[in-house]
Amino acid sequence: GYREWADQQGRKVFARLTRYKSGQLILVEPDGRKIRASESRLSDADRTWIAAERAKRDN
Repeated sequence: GYREWADQQGRKVFARLTRYKSGQLILVEPDGRKIRASESRLSDADRTWIAAERAKRDN
C-alpha cells in the first residue's frame, strides 16, 4: 500500500513501492508518477521498513 517515504534530507513523498532490486526502488505516487530512488539515500526508518519487508518475504 501507499506510505510516506523520506530521504535523509527530510524530503517526503507519499507513494507505494512497486519494485526493489539491488538497492534500487521504484515508487509510484497515487497519480501514477514513478520515482526512482536508491535505498542508501532513504531515511533510517525507511531502510528499516524495507529490511523488515524483505525478511517477511524470505520466510
